[in-house]
Amino acid sequence: FCSMDVFEPTLCCKQCGPVDNSSEPEAIMRGAGLADVVGGYDDDRFDYLHMALLGYGDDPKTAKWLCAGSIISDRYILTAAHCTSSPTLGNITFAALGVLKRTDDFNMWQIYDIAKVIPYPDYEPPSKYDDIALLKTRSRIRYNVEVAPACVHKGEEMPDIAAATGWEALRDTQPVPDHLQVVYVKKFSQEDCMKQYPQHEHLPKGHDNFTQACYGDIYDGNTCEDDSDGPLQIKTENSKKSRCEHTIVGVRSYVRTCGEAGVPGMYTAVSHYVPWIESYTGRLP
Repeated sequence: FCSMDVFEPTLCCKQCGPVDNSSEPEAIMRGAGLADVVGGYDDDRFDYLHMALLGYGDDPKTAKWLCAGSIISDRYILTAAHCTSSPTLGNITFAALGVLKRTDDFNMWQIYDIAKVIPYPDYEPPSKYDDIALLKTRSRIRYNVEVAPACVHKGEEMPDIAAATGWEALRDTQPVPDHLQVVYVKKFSQEDCMKQYPQHEHLPKGHDNFTQACYGDIYDGNTCEDDSDGPLQIKTENSKKSRCEHTIVGVRSYVRTCGEAGVPGMYTAVSHYVPWIESYTGRLP
């Protein structure tokens, strides 16, 4: 291990609805107000309305706001299982919606108590498999011009290019940014994923092609370890019909190194978990 964060040791391995699956980088960038998760851009307030900033503590005003998630229904938020609990901070207790900047007026946020934390039943930390969870809010989420749900990916094929979002460090040496970040990433082949993530203490079977996918920055570097939790998404086809602007295809799990070109990050593939998700939410678009 290189270090400890608030959730778990940092892994440092020295080895080694229908969706638009054909988005070009230029087209994706036109859909976001472009600064960097590692090589990315500041998001615009009206681009990623499903984003949730997750808090730990007894009072929203003093809570530690660290992980990110995605609204997928009026009672459920999708996130990474490793984010649901911290040895030092305890369980997630709040979700803040309609957040663009951490320093925005606190009264601008919609804050919801988390009534139930539901990690995928086969998730066993510190393993990196099945790193996905649901958060149930105590009250129904109110949709408006700044808060809206995303769809979940139900197709077998992962997109070639997608957008990763979150409130994370631009580089491992930089502080956590104030502004919601966007970075555009490309899919790595299964062979490359298996080479980058071979068998390891936290990956006893190595990279799992059925439940995991690798994505890296299309220009340089990748997302950092602190990014691990935010969604990977694409624009939804026929968004007016589905009422989802974006479709969540992955949930950020971890990365071997931070900001290094050619080293992809690991994402949990959402489509594999749709039956489990819908057992709580009911059928989703």
